[in-house]
Amino acid sequence: MRWPIPSLAPRDTVLTLAAGGFGALLFWWLHAPVYMLLGPVIAVSVLGLMGVRTAVDPRLRDACFVVLGIAVGAGFNQDAVNAMLRWPLAFVFMTGVI
Repeated sequence: MRWPIPSLAPRDTVLTLAAGGFGALLFWWLHAPVYMLLGPVIAVSVLGLMGVRTAVDPRLRDACFVVLGIAVGAGFNQDAVNAMLRWPLAFVFMTGVI
């Protein structure tokens, strides 16, 4: 199977972000758990299954990864270290999965 070429078309990015936002709002309105994750995942997946091209510009994706990495790193403190010491096998498993 060949990987699709990343889309740089603004239309694809806007459509994907709009579908994700709509999914988040819908799942929030439905009081679904983790609506900020489930809503966009399901909304964009449904569009993809319907044959609509969904994509996010790789430059925007990379910028979001930088912001998320900084946010996760900023939250790393002594409590995180204590949790790693308390459940070492869980963290070894998570490291293997990632």
